[in-house]
Amino acid sequence: FLVATSPRGGTVALWSLSSGAYLGRLAMPDVCGLAADSEGKHFWVSSGLVEISRLVASETGLTFEARWHTDTQFDNHLTVL
Repeated sequence: FLVATSPRGGTVALWSLSSGAYLGRLAMPDVCGLAADSEGKHFWVSSGLVEISRLVASETGLTFEARWHTDTQFDNHLTVL
């Protein structure tokens, strides 16, 4: 999967690497940070509005698996350790 974020558009978008097909998007205001886990089907995203989310990608699109609100604002840098 290929995932991209658009802070100004408030969007996380998903494409299939195998077919090149656009698979959909999720709304998330000021989303920017993005990191994939080792499975390649789960993605972490952060926003400047104090939110971190874990997304699940599938051929039917993206879904939120978990969402957290924090006391910290994030920029566009995320790393999965």
